[in-house]
Amino acid sequence: MSDKITIGVLGQGPKRISDEVIKNEKNITDILKDVLNDILDGTSSVDIMSGMSLGSEQIVAELTLKAKKKHPELRLIAAIPFEGRDSVWSTKASFKYQKLLKDSDEVKCVSDGGFDIAKIYARNKFIVDKSDCLISVWNGDEGGVAKSIQMAKDKGIPVIIINPETLEKEEC
Repeated sequence: MSDKITIGVLGQGPKRISDEVIKNEKNITDILKDVLNDILDGTSSVDIMSGMSLGSEQIVAELTLKAKKKHPELRLIAAIPFEGRDSVWSTKASFKYQKLLKDSDEVKCVSDGGFDIAKIYARNKFIVDKSDCLISVWNGDEGGVAKSIQMAKDKGIPVIIINPETLEKEEC
């Protein structure tokens, strides 16, 4: 790879996956770190666009911020569905989210107003439309992540899927 590329990141949050999978978070983090390192080793300029939801999207955001020490050209773009996304989260989760937004190189707010599931889908579409490759932590369930993966495939965008239950990585 060369030139500037944008890697989109979408994944299922903790409510959509089992407690056993959440115990695998370190393993999932290690796999995501390896995927990011492979990408960073092959290109000169990368933007990571994270949906910033709880779980894998924030894990990748944190990994990106750490990787910037070695790869200062790396940029983190937070693509949020609407202002106040964290208003129903715990204080700890909201604090972490706000810090990630503050530390991001750019924040894109896709929709105005408060919560509406359509705004989550609009954010997902925005990420897919802007991405040259999509990384997703997905267990195969139906929902927004599944639709986003299919949308990326339909557009010919390469997708890297990490199954949080089996820890298998699939590239398609």
